Amino acid sequence: MPEELRLWLGWHNGQQGFESFVENNCLQSLGSAAETMRINRQLLEAGEFELANWWQPGWVPILENGGGDHVCVDLQGSFTGRAGQLLEHWHDWEPRNVLFPNLTSWLQAVVQTYEEAGENGTELTDEDLVATELKYPAGFPQEFAAGS
Repeated sequence: MPEELRLWLGWHNGQQGFESFVENNCLQSLGSAAETMRINRQLLEAGEFELANWWQPGWVPILENGGGDHVCVDLQGSFTGRAGQLLEHWHDWEPRNVLFPNLTSWLQAVVQTYEEAGENGTELTDEDLVATELKYPAGFPQEFAAGS
């Protein structure tokens, strides 16, 4: 497990409820991530996924939207060969976009977004957090899809 992922999971183990943390996603607990990985691995091994890269065992979910979709740390570097990148996993849709090159760049974007959204001193509401849009680093997101 990459050091930055170990630090992330050691710092925060999910959150209570499904209040948005950023972009309509909440922080996934380690237990919930492990359950997501177990279920998808069983489905993969049973041949339930017809398209390549529908799910990979090296994808560790860190965010979830409550509807079966995730943002994952990709430990194997699917599509790009860059282990540690963050990608989208949709349970019923093919896009597998690589959003950030690593967890650190994603967290920097989250902090920047929170700082800019709260500049006027008002408390951010859940609606504000759902509507947030992270600023991606140059060259991201990169568009890929299951089946490719």
